[in-house]
Amino acid sequence: MNAIKLCQLLLHTDLCLIHEIAVEGHRVYLTLESTANYAKCPECAGISASLHSTYMRCPKGLGWAECPVTLQIRVKSYFCLKPECSKITFAERFPGFVAIYARRTDRLLKKQQCVGVNVCARIAQLLLAFDQVGISDTSINRLLLNLPQPPSRPIRVLGVDDWAKRKGQ
Repeated sequence: MNAIKLCQLLLHTDLCLIHEIAVEGHRVYLTLESTANYAKCPECAGISASLHSTYMRCPKGLGWAECPVTLQIRVKSYFCLKPECSKITFAERFPGFVAIYARRTDRLLKKQQCVGVNVCARIAQLLLAFDQVGISDTSINRLLLNLPQPPSRPIRVLGVDDWAKRKGQ
C-alpha cells in the first residue's frame, strides 16, 4: 500500500502526505506535508507557485485505537503574483480537512457536534473522553451554538400534557 492510499484511509484526504509518524507515550504525532506545488490565492483566485515560507499548524485529529492524535501540518505560504491583488502572501488551504484557523480537523469537529446534539454536554464530554478527545462541556455547548438553525416549519399538532386553571390543581 502506498503512502497516498494510506493517507486517504487514515485521514480521509488526499491533500496531504504523511511525512513522519511519532509515538510519544500514549500520543501519536503525524507530520504531514501538502502534495501540491502551487496554491490559489483566496483574494484574487490567481494561481501561484512562488514559495514564500513554511510554518507548522498543529490541529487535533480523531484518535486511533484509543490514542490521541495530533497532526503537525507543514503549511506553505506563497507570494501572490498579481499586482492588483491586495494580498502579498497567502497560505495554502486544506478544504474539507482543516478549516482556516481551526485547532481541530473537520472529522473531529463533526464527531463532537454529533455527540453533543444527541446527548447533553456533560455526557458528551464523558463519551468523547473514551475516544481520547479532551473537550469540556462548555466547549461542546459553544460548538452547538455555532451549528446552523434547522429550517422552521409551522406547528401542525400541539399536545398539552398537564393543564390547571389554578396553580396546584
